[in-house]
Amino acid sequence: MKKLLIVVMFMAIFMIGMASSPISKDYSVYAGSTLVNPEIASKMMESEKDLVILDVRKQGEFEKEHVEGSYQIWRSDFSADEGEYKYSGMRAAPQKIAGILGSYGVTSNTHILLLGEGEAGEAYRLWWILDMYGHRNISVIDGGIEGWKSAGLKVVEGTVAKPIVPTIYIFTNPENLSKSADLEDVRSAIADDLVILDTRAYLESDGFTQEEKKIAVGRIPGSYNIPWNLMIDKDKTFKSSKKIKGIFDEQGITKDMPIILYSQSGVESAHMTFVLRELLGYKDVRNYDGSWIQWSYESSQGNVEVEKDNIFKVLFSYLTKREKLESVITMLGVWGPLAYILIYIFVTLTISPALPITIASGIIFGPVMGVVYTAIGAGIGLSLSFLIARYIAREAIERKFGNTAIFKKIDEGVKKEGWFILAITRLIPIFPFGIQNYVYGLTSIGFIKYVVLSTIFILPGSSVYVMLAGAFTSGDKAIVLRYSITASLIFMGLMVVTKIIKKKWNL
Repeated sequence: MKKLLIVVMFMAIFMIGMASSPISKDYSVYAGSTLVNPEIASKMMESEKDLVILDVRKQGEFEKEHVEGSYQIWRSDFSADEGEYKYSGMRAAPQKIAGILGSYGVTSNTHILLLGEGEAGEAYRLWWILDMYGHRNISVIDGGIEGWKSAGLKVVEGTVAKPIVPTIYIFTNPENLSKSADLEDVRSAIADDLVILDTRAYLESDGFTQEEKKIAVGRIPGSYNIPWNLMIDKDKTFKSSKKIKGIFDEQGITKDMPIILYSQSGVESAHMTFVLRELLGYKDVRNYDGSWIQWSYESSQGNVEVEKDNIFKVLFSYLTKREKLESVITMLGVWGPLAYILIYIFVTLTISPALPITIASGIIFGPVMGVVYTAIGAGIGLSLSFLIARYIAREAIERKFGNTAIFKKIDEGVKKEGWFILAITRLIPIFPFGIQNYVYGLTSIGFIKYVVLSTIFILPGSSVYVMLAGAFTSGDKAIVLRYSITASLIFMGLMVVTKIIKKKWNL
């Protein structure tokens, strides 16, 4: 009974620690007030008479679900007409934008509320254009349509017609083209060694992926690469200003520096422009409208240079830079966790050190999902090791471990203590994890009991490393504090159990 109470008490501490309560996001930490949470946006819709909601998504997505009272708009509506430029993606002129706004019943006094596809940048591209041309009253809903639904707010389906009687829209404030950069501005920035920021994803900036095959691979000479999606949390809302600032501080990019941003076609860079100006309060920030599409075109004409890194240098960077590895796993979607799990299985079967990959799970997946994926990978790996030892390579495993002190202690413990010895050897590192998996296959313990108990009782030990790595990587004080306390409680519990077992077994 005493043994059972020890284990139950320890597991209770672990489960209490894992049960984290949600933390309300503080929007007052941002430099500006343009970004609003869905609840505030909903109250704006109820209280303000002159407000228009523009949903910046494709028509089909809008028809499936949208905020009631909103209108659909897409990038082609606020882009230059075909033939105006030799390349696509440029912004529309003020006259076209004014006509578009008028068709939605917008006036210069209207509060425009923008909503997009989660973290995607199209809504921020429209914000950048409207703000630059002089419309002052604009808000953007954090998290887009996903954030709206996550807040438990209502969505409807179907088509929505524009107002029967449009308005005549006039930009009453002067346009500020200093918020935009052109080709010559970028050339001058290169000559003056100013900050040019490539906001494309790592794989795109490094030339592994490309939206348009005809576009050249490479980057603008001397540019930094900070992907736009590093600004977004896993719930598709923006990270805190402290986390975001930390990313720029690592690159030595400070508030006093003039910055030009570019992406594939000026969308992700508009998103980053919003981040720097509205969330961090940077002043001298310009979005290069032509971005890589224009620069690539000009390079094909011999007018500008394209910078590329050696392929081996690029590949090595993915092995040494956590953010790049994380971006690849994240890009794989459901295949990312699967890749991690397969690697963990391989590490387990080969009796390789599991600590490095265990810590990596916390960094890549966070303190909660890191524990989950580690448990799955370790659970499958220890199950396969057991089956190999019992049914496939028993004789070889016996020759390797049958006469070792580890096997004799575990075999004796299984006979005398049953499931308790299995729980203890999983809770604390009395014996190497990888070797245990094969040794247990030589004992009399049943497979189902072994798998279930092993998977459950490896969680506390591995979670200490995963939680600490995930918590400190997050940069959030509340998360760091919560999971540090949890990990400390688990570690203290492990120490207590270790002393009891060492004394009992004379280890």
